Amino acid sequence: MKKLLSLLAVALIFAACDKKPDQPPVDNRTLTLSANKTTITADGTDAVTFTVKLGDENVTATARLKMNGTDFTGSTFTTTESGTYKFIAVHGEKTSNELSVTVTEVVEPTPILSVNKNAIMANGEDAVTFTVKLADKDVTSTVTIFEGEIELEGNTFTTTNPGTYK
Repeated sequence: MKKLLSLLAVALIFAACDKKPDQPPVDNRTLTLSANKTTITADGTDAVTFTVKLGDENVTATARLKMNGTDFTGSTFTTTESGTYKFIAVHGEKTSNELSVTVTEVVEPTPILSVNKNAIMANGEDAVTFTVKLADKDVTSTVTIFEGEIELEGNTFTTTNPGTYK
């Protein structure tokens, strides 16, 4: 009986040694970085908003973003410097895909001066009315119009002297 108990004890020891420690489950989910747009203007207000997902789970609040290899704070990006910026997200041991954001220079619109007619009678009454638009917005009331070096009052011009005016 002693031998049987001894053999049973040895078998239990081997069985206990054969047991593998509990392994954490393998996380096969993919970390994905996405953005609401990938091109913005370098005006300091146009912005890209990033979202980080681990599988279907939104982990934006707990993920770390990196811009051009350097830690980046927040999930919204704006700048006044044009160029291409590369972003990745890191969450735990996982690294996301890389996203490139193109930032274009601000292009100042050109003001457009137009007239309601190309010729007037030099009678001091007939007048030409000027309109100034900037990016399709009427800015006439905010600009000063000149005839040569003489500042006009308002946006109309009349004359009693025949000639060509610029």
